Amino acid sequence: MFNKPFKSTFIGVIDNTLRMTWLATVLIITNFAIIVNKINEFNSSIDANLLIIILLAIFIIVMFICYFIDWKITRISYENGVITVYKNLVFKDKYEFCIDKISSIVLEENIFEKLFKVNKVRIYTNARNKYKEDMYFIVEKNDAINFRDKIFKDMFETEDTNIIKDENYNIKYSFKNILFHSICNISITYMVIVVNVILLIFSMIKSGTIMKEIMYNLLGFLITIFAIILPVVYSLFSNVLKFSRFHLRKADRVLLIKYGIINKKSYIIPISSINGFVITETFISRIFGVKSLKIICSGISNKKSELPFLIPMSSKKRIEKVINVIFPELNYNIKSKTNYQPNAVNIISIFLIVILDIVFFFVAKNLELSFFYTVLAIAVSFILIVIIYYFKRIKIEEKYILISSGFILKKISILLYNRIRMVKVSQGPISRNFDIYLFNVYIMAGLFDSKHSLGYLLPSKINYIQNKIPI
Repeated sequence: MFNKPFKSTFIGVIDNTLRMTWLATVLIITNFAIIVNKINEFNSSIDANLLIIILLAIFIIVMFICYFIDWKITRISYENGVITVYKNLVFKDKYEFCIDKISSIVLEENIFEKLFKVNKVRIYTNARNKYKEDMYFIVEKNDAINFRDKIFKDMFETEDTNIIKDENYNIKYSFKNILFHSICNISITYMVIVVNVILLIFSMIKSGTIMKEIMYNLLGFLITIFAIILPVVYSLFSNVLKFSRFHLRKADRVLLIKYGIINKKSYIIPISSINGFVITETFISRIFGVKSLKIICSGISNKKSELPFLIPMSSKKRIEKVINVIFPELNYNIKSKTNYQPNAVNIISIFLIVILDIVFFFVAKNLELSFFYTVLAIAVSFILIVIIYYFKRIKIEEKYILISSGFILKKISILLYNRIRMVKVSQGPISRNFDIYLFNVYIMAGLFDSKHSLGYLLPSKINYIQNKIPI
């Protein structure tokens, strides 16, 4: 496989075409009534159902041709620590990826791929902040494993690949753990809607009208229940299926993660590509006193299909233990005390809020909004100042920076000094009078994890952080 350029298996063409077909089909089904109405408005004599089928068939054929051409012109080779992708159609393109820049390697296997005994290999690098992988290809399962092992050997200059074999995963999460994690991640919107439905049902039972409502409005009642409850059930069920059999292990200089029943995934993540951690709490998880831990890494993006956490919802002690196992030099303590921003931040915030409130007052007056709603909106704006001040805190430690933010959904970011790529220091006319600066740091991460704001800091704090960042 490594002696000459190779290409993905033809199964990949079918797999990608089916994926796009599924997406198009879902869009058609969810917007079927709108599409039919638009067709009838254009020409009522056209058979809308037949037209939709024909257009879908054309879409499938076009997608197949596009993926077939891409498959036909693409070759991949690996030699001397460099993965090269060749594309030769009108122009000859060549992309090179050095293995020492790889931030994660993912092996993926869905039902279709499992049926044909193939694996998708996806590779992320630290080339830039991004939303998707740098390259991927689909090959036979044994070839995918051999390719991954070859990359691993060359990255870490070792012949021992036993440490990344499946049987060596030693941190496991049971079905119960994954179900609990899924429950803790139910959104607040869903919770409010479900609670309202439950209260409605109880009120109908109490008033004795539930049987009457069911008899006369059974269809509407069922549609309401399914439309509201089903997404919650689906969210729980899909998360449990997705993350079941979750295993984690720290091996020699890498993290190994695998999970999934229907769609199986396994990750190899070099420790050197981990730029920090994010600890998150949802509204429900805060009730149970548990948190979720995520690593900041360009290979673990904000893409929905990717791994959204390093470990599922766990206790504070377990979170602390996992961080210190990965980076023992941090000596991280989850109870470490955080500090507020300078008091001048409140003055700056009040000044900006007053300006906005004055503008809002005149807009509300022109729109003839009631005095009550105007006063309420102004009061809420001042409450925001308290929330921003109280729930935005930082801690500057010897090895890392800790940023705590959030009110209902709380987030704690832990950033390593030696992973910071860029800093931005800005000062406005108001903050200049108080000699404080707005300080942002940038690291290599997924698309939405690259920028981290520390809020306003004194010059002494900024100098301390800048001196810690390696040049």
